[in-house]
Amino acid sequence: MNIYGRNRIVIDCVIPFVDIQDIANVSSVCRAWYEFVNRDNRTWKRLIQDEEMNPEKWDLEDDQEWILGTPCRLKIIFLKYKRTLHNMRASKYKKQIVKVICSKAHYDGKTLLLCTENGLDIYRVINNNLELFQKLSCTIPSYLIVQLMNGEVDNISDMKTNTQYIILKTDKSYLLIYRLFNNEYIPFYCLYSSHDNNVSYCNHKEQISTQPKDIYNYFKLLFKNILLILAKDELILWNICEKKLMFKARNHSYLKHDCKILLILDLKANMIKAFDKELKQLYEIKVEYPVFRVFINYNLLHVWSLKAMKLAG
Repeated sequence: MNIYGRNRIVIDCVIPFVDIQDIANVSSVCRAWYEFVNRDNRTWKRLIQDEEMNPEKWDLEDDQEWILGTPCRLKIIFLKYKRTLHNMRASKYKKQIVKVICSKAHYDGKTLLLCTENGLDIYRVINNNLELFQKLSCTIPSYLIVQLMNGEVDNISDMKTNTQYIILKTDKSYLLIYRLFNNEYIPFYCLYSSHDNNVSYCNHKEQISTQPKDIYNYFKLLFKNILLILAKDELILWNICEKKLMFKARNHSYLKHDCKILLILDLKANMIKAFDKELKQLYEIKVEYPVFRVFINYNLLHVWSLKAMKLAG
């Protein structure tokens, strides 16, 4: 008899008092329990906080969206953390000590970035060993400090790499781009948003006359040369190598990408647009209901929505 599944209030009252083992057990009670404990971020958020896994920012507004996903984002984070912890205790990882104090780190599977008080330490995995590849004495190029910031050193708020490029975001919303050249990372150029909302760039031979607008909320490296930027009200795709704006639109959201394809959602038209590695549009499909999650498996696109599921070849 599914008495608990009919009363969400009962579940809400019980869940805060159970631990991870209890959650695993109640998942098999009934469908309602399974749906709740696997697809609701609130349950896993508490467990993560109990483990002192406290990211700087929690996306509280995303909770309701991910209730419909399977599994929810924070459950995946929690399980990955537990698996990593288990493997470390079982000595399944090769341990290597890096004696530095860093405020931020990023790893793409080949290159490790550590943001320290003295700049940026770059490590590479070579023959299964973590070796220091390069030290950037100053994370901000000197021409930016002198010409743009009146001598004030800016802080790095985020960083990404795909080994070919390193992207550093400063507190003043400059995106500093370094490229790998002759086995060394060198400053390439600086990307920023001007006051007319255009995407602009400058290098050491140029000078910015105005301060940039602080609108770059999130950025991500796609494929080999593509930089995706989420601004306050726009989605931007930028070709790093060609220094060229490839796509810019309002009411668009980044969905997913793999090694061959990029998916973008047109929120206004409720349309999923697919692009290849050169950012040429391959196709678009109309979805009748709000899209909550998308899976890509080579030639198959699997779309989860509120009331329907749609497959596109």
